[in-house]
Amino acid sequence: MDVDLSIDRLKCLDCDASGTIYGVGADNSSGAALIGAFDGRQALLDDAEQAGGEGNGVTLKTIIQTSPSLDICANAIAASQSGRYLALTGHELEDQETTVVAVVDLYGGRPVAEPSTSASNTAASGKSPGAAADRARIRQCTMHYVDFQLFQSRPGLRVHQVAWHPNSEGHLLVLTSDNRLRLYSVNDLSLPEQTFHLKVSSSGGAGGCEGYGLSAGAGGGAGLRYGLRAGAAAASTSVSATGFCFGPPVSWGLFTVQVLASDGAVYALCPVTPFGMRVPASVLQQACSSSSSSSEAGPSSQAPAWLQVAFGSEASPDTLSSQPRWTVRPHILEGASVALQGPVNDHSESLLGPTPHTAAVALAASYHLHFPGGLQGGPGGSTAQAPQCTGAVLTGTSDGRVFAHASLGTHAPAWLEASPQCVMDAHGDVQAVRYECEVLPLPPPLPPPAPGATSPLTSPSPPWPRDLPAANGSAPGGSGADSAAPGSLLLLDVVDLQLPHGAQLNGQAADDSSDEEDEGG
Repeated sequence: MDVDLSIDRLKCLDCDASGTIYGVGADNSSGAALIGAFDGRQALLDDAEQAGGEGNGVTLKTIIQTSPSLDICANAIAASQSGRYLALTGHELEDQETTVVAVVDLYGGRPVAEPSTSASNTAASGKSPGAAADRARIRQCTMHYVDFQLFQSRPGLRVHQVAWHPNSEGHLLVLTSDNRLRLYSVNDLSLPEQTFHLKVSSSGGAGGCEGYGLSAGAGGGAGLRYGLRAGAAAASTSVSATGFCFGPPVSWGLFTVQVLASDGAVYALCPVTPFGMRVPASVLQQACSSSSSSSEAGPSSQAPAWLQVAFGSEASPDTLSSQPRWTVRPHILEGASVALQGPVNDHSESLLGPTPHTAAVALAASYHLHFPGGLQGGPGGSTAQAPQCTGAVLTGTSDGRVFAHASLGTHAPAWLEASPQCVMDAHGDVQAVRYECEVLPLPPPLPPPAPGATSPLTSPSPPWPRDLPAANGSAPGGSGADSAAPGSLLLLDVVDLQLPHGAQLNGQAADDSSDEEDEGG
């Protein structure tokens, strides 16, 4: 085996919650992709002990071979939090137009006896060529292709992002250039468990939402549902979804996926619930409490019905405390489809609008939980007050600008009148669901605080981080978040990375319109 797994030469990296860093290299003799696992946590400890010394670099712990062989040119890798699963994306070695997505199960791999290693191996720290790879263990792990038939039958279909669901480790989300967000279970990677067709608008902000309105469903009265006017303006095919991140781990935020469009608009998709995900009862109680005041005819009016189909008929606000966790069942909410709410960054500089040479290509979020009353040792680890969450959401553009936002208000579910498609198994149970996700503008913000009232948004001192409004709708230091639209973003700062000319990031957003025409998958 002729390998070069020097960490500074690997082109895609990720890490799990324990600090293990995973990178993709190649076997120089066969061209097959190899995965290196590095001990990042130990490197940090070593550097701390040496008090600013050079350090010994990051140690290569394991070389991972796959069975079958991973014959791809990889361009991205994603590790699950526990480090059990790795997801890789790339293209075939012989055909760059055919995308490959693969999952490697690192548990249960068997050791491989390697009698000798080529002298071209390089140490992770750049010292003693061959020493690091010689000391590293070699393991062979099982690899599975994700939706192999889809990508084989759709040359040119690109993957923008893959990520493991933070609250259901066995579920992988894949965003592709046809504006589909597909949710796969490791139990069956041949078919997406849920597919969300993201019909992002042609331009963010108020201008892009003028064609959307409200219409009464056939039921009328209490059965009124929010939908689109029949004459709504068609979305421009030049705008596509390019990235996503997950919502805060409180209330409905636990079920929220935030979606970035190439024009800079950020949308909230809620609820997104992997089948089999185990949800703490306290989170469901928070969600029920926040939905209890919603209008009977509003976009969140389906929340009680969704609770029943997603968690069983025995799930109700009065019975949620009967067990510590509830499991999401395979389900479909008849006559309703999850809506894209937003843009949540409306009227912000990060809302680029249609631009010919710049696209928004990356979205990331970070959240900090805090408990105002401290942890109280109640039954089931309950607290006197619901946890609050301070959040920051960043968007990045292809020309090197990074927009930092504070997450305001609370996320909420929203459905539009639609007819989702589903696949049933031999027993009549839901196996797969496909949703058409139209844009639903956010409701207007609540009136601002009364004159003289304290608000972290009007404070002369910078609100970050102590006094920022919490992402669950409450403000640690005041009531300013109550005036924000649900799930909205407040722009805090803009950083220009000053990328060299010609080094712009490739978001592929401008060339994805042709994928949207193909409704397959």
